[in-house]
Amino acid sequence: CERERLAGAQLRERVAKCETIIGELKDEAATAARVDGFAENEVGVLRESLRRVSDSKRAVESECDTLRERVEDLREELERTRRRVIGLEEERVEANGRANSWRDELEKLREERAELMGEMQVMRANQMTAGKQASGNSLFSEVEDRRLQMEKELIGYKVKYEVVEKAYAVTKEHSKKLKVGAVVYCAGVL
Repeated sequence: CERERLAGAQLRERVAKCETIIGELKDEAATAARVDGFAENEVGVLRESLRRVSDSKRAVESECDTLRERVEDLREELERTRRRVIGLEEERVEANGRANSWRDELEKLREERAELMGEMQVMRANQMTAGKQASGNSLFSEVEDRRLQMEKELIGYKVKYEVVEKAYAVTKEHSKKLKVGAVVYCAGVL
């Protein structure tokens, strides 16, 4: 019976060891379960964060696509505007050329008119002189002739002065328009 006792003691010892091991395994299992619970919570939080980040990423990508489309639209609009500005500039140059041509023609007509007016006044003065000469050749007639000649010269100078004055005014106005055009053109280019 010694053997049985020894065998019983060994079995008790083994059972005690097994119970100790089982207790340790239960503690480890409980700890693992707590860790798993924490890990599951953390994984859930991380999944939620990942979902929010993914949603934000999609929203930002969508906004980027919208902005790219808007930039492309603006580039196309800018190109259309540039072409229109070039067209308008060409039209302006053409219109300025026509206006300059008309201005030159008008100036020539004004000069011709002034010359004709001067010639007409000279002819009137000549008629008056001829009428005076027919009346006699006295000292008063000579003075009158000299006065009429001086009057003709004065009229001629007045006509020339008016022509020069009008030409100056036209040139000044043209210069002013060119300056304004240059400023507008420079402002449009910049």
